[in-house]
Amino acid sequence: MKKIWITVLCSVLLLASWLPFTAPVNAATTISDVEKNSDKYTAAQWAVEQGLVQLSGSRFQPNVTVSEQEMLAMIAQLDKNYHFSYTGDMIYTYYADLNLPIYGANNASRRTANATRGQFARLYAAMNSLDLSEVQAVQYLYTHEITKGTTGKKTFDDYAATKAITRGDLVTFLYRAAKSGGIAIEGLRAAPTGKDDSKVTLPLNFVSSNGTVELNPPSDKKENDKSNNPSAFKAVQSINLSTEELVANGLDAAAIQILLKDSYGNDISYDTTLQFKVTSKVGARIVESPPTTGSKPEKNAGSSTTTIFTDGGELNAYIIAPVLTKSEKDIITFELVNNDETKFASYRNQQIEVELRYVPKAEVRISYEVYDPDQPNGGGNITPGPKPLPALPVGKPIDGSTTVQTVPFTPNGIIEIRDYDPDEITFDGVKWENYTNTSGQIVNGRVRDDAIQYENAELRIDNQLISVWLFEQILERMIYGDEQGRGGFGKVNVYYSINSEGRAVYNLQDVMDESFTSQFESKIHALIVHLLTYFPRNTNDLTMIHYDSVKAVKAIFDSLSRADQDYLAKNYKDTVGNLSGYNAKVDSLKESQAIVERPEGMERYTKVIVNVVAPGGRVITDYKGTAEIEFNGQRKVVSFNTNTTDYNKGTGYAGSAVAYFDSIVYGSSTATASLISSNIDPRYRDMFRELIGTPVKQKIFTNYKFTQNKCTLITEIAFVVDQSSSMRKQDPNNFTAEKTKQLIRQIGSNNNIVVPFAANPGSVVKGTASNIANMEGFISYDKLSSRNTNAAQAVQTALNNYTTNDNVAKSMVLITDGKTSNAQVERIIDSAKKAKVKIHTIAVGPAKDVNTAVLKKIASETGGQSYHATDVERLHSAYQAVIDAILCQTFVSDASCDTSAGLFNIAKVDITRSTVIMTAELNENCTNVASMQVRFSSVNGDVNYDLIDRGQNVYKVSQAIRKFNRFDLYNEVIFRAFDQNGNLIADKEVKL
Repeated sequence: MKKIWITVLCSVLLLASWLPFTAPVNAATTISDVEKNSDKYTAAQWAVEQGLVQLSGSRFQPNVTVSEQEMLAMIAQLDKNYHFSYTGDMIYTYYADLNLPIYGANNASRRTANATRGQFARLYAAMNSLDLSEVQAVQYLYTHEITKGTTGKKTFDDYAATKAITRGDLVTFLYRAAKSGGIAIEGLRAAPTGKDDSKVTLPLNFVSSNGTVELNPPSDKKENDKSNNPSAFKAVQSINLSTEELVANGLDAAAIQILLKDSYGNDISYDTTLQFKVTSKVGARIVESPPTTGSKPEKNAGSSTTTIFTDGGELNAYIIAPVLTKSEKDIITFELVNNDETKFASYRNQQIEVELRYVPKAEVRISYEVYDPDQPNGGGNITPGPKPLPALPVGKPIDGSTTVQTVPFTPNGIIEIRDYDPDEITFDGVKWENYTNTSGQIVNGRVRDDAIQYENAELRIDNQLISVWLFEQILERMIYGDEQGRGGFGKVNVYYSINSEGRAVYNLQDVMDESFTSQFESKIHALIVHLLTYFPRNTNDLTMIHYDSVKAVKAIFDSLSRADQDYLAKNYKDTVGNLSGYNAKVDSLKESQAIVERPEGMERYTKVIVNVVAPGGRVITDYKGTAEIEFNGQRKVVSFNTNTTDYNKGTGYAGSAVAYFDSIVYGSSTATASLISSNIDPRYRDMFRELIGTPVKQKIFTNYKFTQNKCTLITEIAFVVDQSSSMRKQDPNNFTAEKTKQLIRQIGSNNNIVVPFAANPGSVVKGTASNIANMEGFISYDKLSSRNTNAAQAVQTALNNYTTNDNVAKSMVLITDGKTSNAQVERIIDSAKKAKVKIHTIAVGPAKDVNTAVLKKIASETGGQSYHATDVERLHSAYQAVIDAILCQTFVSDASCDTSAGLFNIAKVDITRSTVIMTAELNENCTNVASMQVRFSSVNGDVNYDLIDRGQNVYKVSQAIRKFNRFDLYNEVIFRAFDQNGNLIADKEVKL
């Protein structure tokens, strides 16, 4: 052990002499022991400037030999893909994983041995992803002008491959490599054995001891030179478009995925983010992640431009069709911005173009809501429609002016509020404005509007969002005073501005006096205590009128750090201590209200809402007719009601047909609606001619419930949740956030750590299960500005927040798409092992989009388990298995294997001109399937086909299409999975 520590210490000291502990020497500094007119002098100056080498006085010591470890340390500092410490262990771990030809990875004594010139040649080839033997690698150096040999003969012997490489030679080679295009090592796919020798042609006499080789000078264009010419490779690998035609309704969306490489043809690492300007010619809305369920229609606003960021080499953009009344063709252009790196040179001044078409169509649109008393957020996609915009203040001049013209209040200024009307929800305000009087003169005077609307405005105090009720309480106290004699100033100021929606913002100013705020560590502490004083002291006196206000204050409190929350709870216990009670009370009131509003006799229900939409996206609110709605085997005929809209209650648009079904289907199901032909509104018969009697379907998803915990365990758990761009693609509504809160609540640990992450970790949240599960917005896309993925840093952040109690079981749940580098994976595993933390990994997304191998490795090497949810709707089964694995500390197979939602990754029927191909791909964690069958169902009877196990969880069979006498008679097929005893495990219906 002593020998090992001495070796490590010597290695660290030796490496330290090479690393830049001081600022790099200025290149103008004289180097005394290298000839100024030589190539080595320029390279030596560059190496000192880069911090690769330090001078000893003015001496560079060019003839000093270099060890393998020193050579790798210099390369690592130039490697744009290397982002870690320069300790010997880290460098060797990283480059050994890239299969570079190095000896010290498996034999520590070789690290300090002299590196040879021949080893550098092989290493340089591997840096450019070529596996060459020594002779071919030397020729590769010559052809790339990295070396000229020792005498100019340019033969293998002239290179002197067996000699130790010196400091002067090494920095000269690296200088030439850096100037020819930079160093960004991707490495080899397997251990080096000379597999690419055939790619290098050796000149005549190259290995002859007496020969001289004449090399052709490299072409100026260097068309086939990967390391020098970034334009030689097509950087755009593919453009994938989900659909070329969209309904022009402001909601329909197309997904564009562009896969990129750098200009040398190399993969772009996942910790790299590129910025693209994206433009729609006709004004479609452009977003980074899929539009969320219940999105509001977007209207056309001319051409539009936005900025999209990549996740490594993957660029995802979603184009939301504008609202149009005639067909339009659109060109979506992508252009790289703010990047001068050579490796992306081929993108400069280039545009990537994608063509789309928008077509206005009449629609039958379905929305739904699930009420489940066991789950407050059971499911639904109901949108209340656009929130009304308040009328912006427009007043008339006062102070004796004779003019009667109206004057719009200019934003970004102070309005003095003198009175308010809680019945009309307006206030009386005065503002100084410049305006033109009746004489044509521009004057500055006071302008008054006595009916400024605030119900639908954005209301704030000291930039924090508050409710209408709190806004009114503050106006009442400031203008008229309270029972304790506080306030009563006759006025209060608000700062008036307009937000990006065009909505008025009224930000209350100077409400708290200095004598009050000076008692607190920060103004936001004072604000929370101030707002809480407006609520009744007795929690039982709260009513639903306080709901929005309690939630507003709770949101401000939750935005604080844990230290700030603890400070307030401790020092202002009587006031802040009531907040959790207030929150529980209004939640209870909300639940009671929902029970009262629930249809009689329905303890739980699925509510289906149907609307008819004109071409161009306008919802028809006066439609008079009926629709047939089907869900879970029940059919109901309902009339359209012209008065069903209520923004605040979220009941949907006016003109809805609403049906309640007293059942819930957990997981995915389907609702179907069709307009009844015998009762069509004659005014709209022509508009909806093609839709009359035609079923329209809507997928309905209801969140699963967890089963009762099988075991109990005192445990400490971290939840590390990927929120990067690629995850947003899989989960646009951030269902992962809500489901993770449900998971935390179900496990019930007293010590929880939550770390959302993209390129960097977000704010760490710690606390009990109940506190975290009731917290709002802590796993939020909006809180992470970066888009790329860095799981290792997030895992390390979580590990840093565990307690030091070794008597408590420690686990981590890592939810991600697994897009991370091998070096990051090793860092995760090493850190978790040292901390004795088991990592359970959950891959989210289709198999083609996730790196399950990486996540399996992390789980297996840390003692955890790995699961794969092919979409976010299948998270439940993986989470259920994780609960049992953590609390029972035993292997638990994926519970989804018992349900069709989790068992089948893919179930499809492909029909060609001559063949019917039936394919089922199963969850890789499911091992209980013994056989698979497909049943074709028709009005004439059922036909069954047995699928053949093709391995790798794939079952497949092909049949000649002639065997299907009347294919149009078949409406659906059912894939059926059986265990070894012939019992049906799960089935999945596929529509033809």
